[in-house]
Amino acid sequence: MGAGLGGGSTDAAALLTWLNKNAGDRALPKEKLNALAARLGADVPFFLLGKPAWAQGIGERLTPAKVDLQGMFLVVVCPDVHVNTAWAYGAWDQIYLKNGKVRAGGTTPLTSAPADTKESLPVPAVDIFNAFELPVFAKYPILRETKEKLLRQGATAAAMSGSGASLFGLFRDEKQARSAADSLRGEGHRVHVNRIDFP
Repeated sequence: MGAGLGGGSTDAAALLTWLNKNAGDRALPKEKLNALAARLGADVPFFLLGKPAWAQGIGERLTPAKVDLQGMFLVVVCPDVHVNTAWAYGAWDQIYLKNGKVRAGGTTPLTSAPADTKESLPVPAVDIFNAFELPVFAKYPILRETKEKLLRQGATAAAMSGSGASLFGLFRDEKQARSAADSLRGEGHRVHVNRIDFP
């Protein structure tokens, strides 16, 4: 809860998949299953798909994305911080909105009524970017410090996951990844390391 890793949405997608698989002739076609998933949560359709994708709308319109992270090492850091999702979305709007409209250089509103869409934030081809970092890091400086530690210890890229509070770093070198993980565990964080094996 409050980690920004989509755990509840993953569970919902897993249950929907199981129910549909076992529904026999009552199984829903892909489009209807996706629509049902979107009513449960904006990112549930993403977890139904089960692979990298660009999301549009509120998250229900998915286009598979070609992402090659094969052989890299993912370090996920879970600090003992809980970020309230509703607060994070509201804080984002306060920063990026002025009089109900997106400020110059801003992106689409996340929570405000004037928005007729909830387009996903763009992710540049080289950098990993999470617009939630600006408001969340201001309230929880330890998260910014943790991201900086991942980068200093050799991460090719690092960012906060979702609306926080978990962070991740991508490492090309296993030794660096494990060293960073050990260092952050030593500071009392829960840390997980995995080799990325999906194409």
